[in-house]
Amino acid sequence: MNDSKERKHEIKKVLLNNLVLTDDKRLAVGPDFRITLWGVGDGAGATMVLGVKKKAYLMESEYTSNTQTIYKATEAMKDIGRLLKLEEAPDSASALVRHVFFRPVVLVLEEVPVNEEEIEASHNELVLSAYCGRAPLAGLSIKHALSKLEKTSGGKIKRYYAPKEE
Repeated sequence: MNDSKERKHEIKKVLLNNLVLTDDKRLAVGPDFRITLWGVGDGAGATMVLGVKKKAYLMESEYTSNTQTIYKATEAMKDIGRLLKLEEAPDSASALVRHVFFRPVVLVLEEVPVNEEEIEASHNELVLSAYCGRAPLAGLSIKHALSKLEKTSGGKIKRYYAPKEE
């Protein structure tokens, strides 16, 4: 679940609002760095200085396969934000979620192979990575975006909670 340097750079450019519109009406990272005449907004100044916070969650779904889950998550993400086309995560569902009170959050739902020696067969897990500019209340922004995704999916895509041992 460690991100590459290129992926971190791409997510940072999204949070700095360096975006262009693609032919399929998705947002993609722009080729150059730009700041408008009015300065930076949406907490981009703090993101430039402090960097990006990442939070990863294991997800579970009621759908039959992970591919179907990613497709349904893409449809749910249309309702909560703008869809993104990330070069570093081409087979994932990704969106930029903005809110009036909270900082922008990038959600990326993808399949990640499990690297455990106990499992003999190939097994993939669904991992939702949430990225936000570092701030004291960045966790609230991520939590709000995650709850919006769970609500719009109708509870069919949700966080995995490990059962408690008694």
